[in-house]
Amino acid sequence: MPLFRCGFYLLVLSCLSFVCSARKTNFPTNDEINLLLTQTERAVGQYKPLLDQEESLFGEKGKQL
Repeated sequence: MPLFRCGFYLLVLSCLSFVCSARKTNFPTNDEINLLLTQTERAVGQYKPLLDQEESLFGEKGKQL
């Protein structure tokens, strides 16, 4: 029985190593990273005036939320 268990674990580990080696990781390109940064800067630029307006309307209470 222990020999069967060891063989089973060996089979499972070999299958897992095959699956992990077959998977290819796709990293983002520089263009995709630059696009994400541009979109983030634009979103923060649009959100910042809203935060300033909320602070001017509600004072310190607006910062707590």
